[in-house]
Amino acid sequence: MLARPGLGHTESSTAVPTLGNSSYTSSGSGTPGTPRKFQAGVDPHEVTHALRKLKEKMAHSNHAKQSRYIQAKSDLAHRRNLVLLMVYAFMAYGAPTHRIEEYTLALFKALDMEGRVNYTVGCTDISFINPIDPADPMTRSAYTTLVKAQGLDIGACEISFRIYKDVVHGQVTIEEATQKLIELVESPSFYKPWSVVPFYGLASAFACMWVYGGYWTDMPIAFTLGCTVGFLQVIVAASNPLYSNVLEVTAALITSFGARAFSSIGGSEQKYFCFGAIAESSITTILPGYLVLCGALELQSKSITAGSTRLFYAIIYSLLLGYGIDVGSQLWVVIDSNAPNSATCPRSINPRWKILLVPTYLVWQAVLIRSRPNQIPVQVLLGSAAYTVNYFVSQYATAQVADTASAFVLGVLGHLWARSRRAFAFASVVAGIMVLVPSGLSAQGGLISGITTPLFNNGTTSAQEIYEQNIYQSFSVGAQMIQVAVGLAVGLFLSALVVYPFGRKNNALFSF
Repeated sequence: MLARPGLGHTESSTAVPTLGNSSYTSSGSGTPGTPRKFQAGVDPHEVTHALRKLKEKMAHSNHAKQSRYIQAKSDLAHRRNLVLLMVYAFMAYGAPTHRIEEYTLALFKALDMEGRVNYTVGCTDISFINPIDPADPMTRSAYTTLVKAQGLDIGACEISFRIYKDVVHGQVTIEEATQKLIELVESPSFYKPWSVVPFYGLASAFACMWVYGGYWTDMPIAFTLGCTVGFLQVIVAASNPLYSNVLEVTAALITSFGARAFSSIGGSEQKYFCFGAIAESSITTILPGYLVLCGALELQSKSITAGSTRLFYAIIYSLLLGYGIDVGSQLWVVIDSNAPNSATCPRSINPRWKILLVPTYLVWQAVLIRSRPNQIPVQVLLGSAAYTVNYFVSQYATAQVADTASAFVLGVLGHLWARSRRAFAFASVVAGIMVLVPSGLSAQGGLISGITTPLFNNGTTSAQEIYEQNIYQSFSVGAQMIQVAVGLAVGLFLSALVVYPFGRKNNALFSF
């Protein structure tokens, strides 16, 4: 009874059990013979039942905890997939590269996630550091992945922007946004590759007159050579990755060779065709204007690694174009020694024609950057306003000042359009930038610098000596491109400062 105090307890502590209730051994310990009813104590059946219920409760608790963990892990995976798809869409469709990190962090905040983002040229490193179960900090882990894409499709870029905006504002669920992005990525291109090739020719033909001072007779040749460049870029380079490595050199070489051949008809006075206008306009659609602009914007946004890398590549790209133009033009001189040596056109159109030529060129350029039909009118309107400013300012100031002023006007109009219509600001100004880049290059001297540098020795001159005298002329193309990009970048940043003097309250709206 001392060992099991609850057993055998009765009202009287001195009561002695009878022989009918128990039997005793010689040592005095009793062994129950028949079951007894206790007024107080523990029933073994109740203990077993309680243990069983406790075991079931613990099993249910573990199962609920495991289900909660699986649900939290699945929800986190859905949010990660949405972030990755959104960043891929931004990069693949040409969103402002200097804003990708900022908008990814805003997306983290909207989805209640934590992470780090690092953008470099062509790829983005994303590290997710969220705990799988928010109630259990011990489940925190890091998940790092790399998103790699590059391209330019303004129409698809605006669609991805609107999905991003709905996610930030909480207007769609994660599953709906993910499904929309998947459909966007998997959908075919709005423009078929073969249908885009003629627009390269049209853009080159119109740029030949209003940018490079050509005449009406130069349009058919510029159209033909522009279509050749479009075919090489859209069809050949897309199907053959090896050829894409020499696309710039071969395109510039073929077009400059053809331009000098046609300009040689009628003698060295360029009687029928202008060499400079045709050669430069033929490659105006592959100029690295957008590339240089993104690099300058990244540098001003303190993205040193991405900006310096992009600008250095743009300089090399420009040198490749200049090399192709020089070699192609001099190859024709080997065939015809009486080829024209002047890049100045003997005649040009009336400047009043630019009132029609510039908006029409903007339409062709909008198609080349894959804008949708509903985006083209505002792009034409803003681009025409920017070029008007550029044209009149250039009459009284340097080309770089004109580029800054026109980019400022373009940026202000783009931001005001975005604020009034809740639209995509960047999409409304890209076509205008594509107009200002060739205009700025033409004002600073153009792309033709080595037309008088021979490739081979002749009886009176040494090609090597002339090359050494003019060696730095080949770098003028890259320097001109950088000057144009800096002017445009400064103008765009000043426009953002004027429209948003106290910062942007709504980070969901794209700006430049």
